Parts: sequence; C-alpha cells; structure tokens
Amino acid sequence: MEEDDSDNGSDVPATARFAQDVLPLFQQSCASSGCHGSSASSGVRLSSYEATMSSTGSQYGTLIVQPGNASASPLVDKIQTNPDRGQRMPLGRAAWSTSQIQTVVDWINAGALNN
Repeated sequence: MEEDDSDNGSDVPATARFAQDVLPLFQQSCASSGCHGSSASSGVRLSSYEATMSSTGSQYGTLIVQPGNASASPLVDKIQTNPDRGQRMPLGRAAWSTSQIQTVVDWINAGALNN
C-alpha cells in the first residue's frame, strides 16, 4: 500500500482498508464498549462492514457512511470535535487522533469498500 504523498504530518495510507485499518478502530473504541457492537445505539452498529454500511444514525436520519463523500457522512461528523448533532464519539472516551479520523475519511472517500 502506498503512502499519501501530501504533507499532512501523518503516515496515513493513501487508501485505508476496512478490515485492516477501519474495523480495528471501531472494535477498540466503539463496538467493544457496548454501545455500537451487537446492538445498535442511536441506530448505529459498527461490528462489521455490513452493520456499518446499513446503519442509519437516528440523529441524522441517513446512512452514517456516504461512500465517496466523507464530508457528508455522519460517521465522520460524530468522531470530530464539535459534531453538528449530539456529542463527539466515542462518548466518554478519549477523542480519536487526527490520523485515526483521517483513516476513516480516506476509507470513505475511496468508496467505503469492503476491503
């Protein structure tokens, strides 16, 4: 996998992969906490690719992932500081780093593939 050539101060891969890069973030911070794992909280489950892609956030009323458009994806809004709706996720836990957020953004912008 190639590194991103832009000078963004991180070693974020040019194309993040769901199974290797994104799902572990969800498992560590979201699904294992009892919030977005086997049962949905606010309409969101992040335990698998299928669950993630079919989740409709109740605060947004739309699918949380808009493939190819991270800026329109509620998932991205919720993991950033000061989301448009509700509180930043993961709730009650440390905020994600810039590189962790960028991994999700890169995956979504690359089409949110099951890779």
